[in-house]
Parts: sequence; structure tokens; C-alpha cells
Amino acid sequence: MNANIQNGGLVLQIDDRLLLTDRKGGSGTYMLQLHSDEPARVLSAGLLWDMNVDGEAVYYSDQRRRHAVYRLELGTLREEPLVNKPCCQLQLRGDWLYYIEESSQRLYRRRLDGREEQAVAEEKVWGYVWAEGRLYYSTPRGIKRSDSDGSYHELITDAAGLQLLYAGGRLVFSDHKRQGALTLMDTDGGHSVALDGIQTASLNTDGEYVYCANALNNRSIYRVDPASGRSIRISGDSADFLHIAGDTLYYCHDREWYRLPLAGGEATRIVL
Repeated sequence: MNANIQNGGLVLQIDDRLLLTDRKGGSGTYMLQLHSDEPARVLSAGLLWDMNVDGEAVYYSDQRRRHAVYRLELGTLREEPLVNKPCCQLQLRGDWLYYIEESSQRLYRRRLDGREEQAVAEEKVWGYVWAEGRLYYSTPRGIKRSDSDGSYHELITDAAGLQLLYAGGRLVFSDHKRQGALTLMDTDGGHSVALDGIQTASLNTDGEYVYCANALNNRSIYRVDPASGRSIRISGDSADFLHIAGDTLYYCHDREWYRLPLAGGEATRIVL
């Protein structure tokens, strides 16, 4: 699961390296050495979104090139085009790259060699996630469950979910019909609860907890236990683009990147 994709996929950790797209100046995408005082260096002049990694290759959509999809070999910095149309929410799954095609907003998948594109959902898709071996995707008409190739589709709820995630055994999303209320739902579409006082501006998970920028409290950051629904505020910064890599939460404040330990503590600004 790559939950960062729901927030743009602008941060990617590969071993002891961190890839980070410049949100403030738009100067490119940088590479930082973690646990080092070395300054960040420019990896690419492109603005890399939806970053995924497979070995030493990074898959992404480039904002400078109309969100077309590319593969970058980190060892040689050689780029290879894969999908020559605007795409978003890329996710690697086995031998396939899944993505939402921006003009139709349909969900597709394509083999990693760039061949054999297949439509997975023939309708407008807002977001998607794998949970318990199945594909879940949200549409304006509700959340559906499917297999990986889209050969069957089942509506499990008419809730219109944005920023769809899976955490603590539950589906987690921002409910469009409830003004973005943070909502927790069982994977069969049964029991669900919308949390009072939390309206999601940005949403992410480490698999256990949910991290949310709460629009009802100046976009400050909350940690939510999806099992109990209990929440605590862990940062008063007005935040957006929440990303998680390892044991660290990355977010934008005034369009600059900050990092905050998931266990709590002081946030520090990242200098690009």
C-alpha cells in the first residue's frame, strides 16, 4: 500500500535516500541523504508526483509534462516514457501500474513494460486502495469492491468517499456527502462512523493509525486510532500534503516541507 499517493506522492523513501518534490519554488525534485548533514541535491528538473519505487526504478507523473507517466532509473538517471497522457494516483501492484486517467477519470492499469493497457473501472473514480486482497474504489455514486482486473464490481455503500485509505482493518475516507467528515467503515460496507470535529483536508496512514490535517482546526494534525475512533492533536502547524516515510511524517506548511516524528516531538523544516 502506498498511502502517500492520495496526497500527491511527492515524498518517497528508498533505503537511506529521500526524494522530495519542491512545492514552494517548483525548482524540481530533490534527493536527500537521511541521517546526514549533506545538502539536498537536484535529482530531476521535473516535478515528480505520484512517486512509486520498484528496485532502483521510480515511476511517476511529471507535472512539467502534463502529468505523463515516466520511469526513472536512479543509477543512470535514464528516463523512459510509459503513458503519454495525463494520469494521477499511480500505484504499483505486482507487474502492473494502476492509475487514474485524468481526462476520463477512469481507472486503468498497464504492464510495467508499457504495454497492454486495461480499463479496470468504466466510470469516474476519485480514489482506490487494496484491502484484504481486494480492490476498493470510490465513485460519486458510492464505494465499490472489485478484483484486480475489474472483472466484477460490487457496490458496498452509497457513501461518496474521498482520499480512500485502509488502516486498522477498516476503510477510512473523507465523506463528500458529510462536508468531508473523517469516516471509518468496515470493509463489507457495514458498520461506519463519522468522527465529530474532524473534517479532512489531507489524510494518510502508517497502516495502524490515521493522520489527518483537520480543516475544522486550522488544518492542525491529528492522529486517529481507527479501532476506537479516538484522536489526539500532535501538531498545531497548519498542514497539507501529509506524507509518511518510515517513522516520519512529512507535510507542507506555507508550501515548505517539514518533518515530524510519528512518535511526537518537534517539527523541523527541510531546506532544499
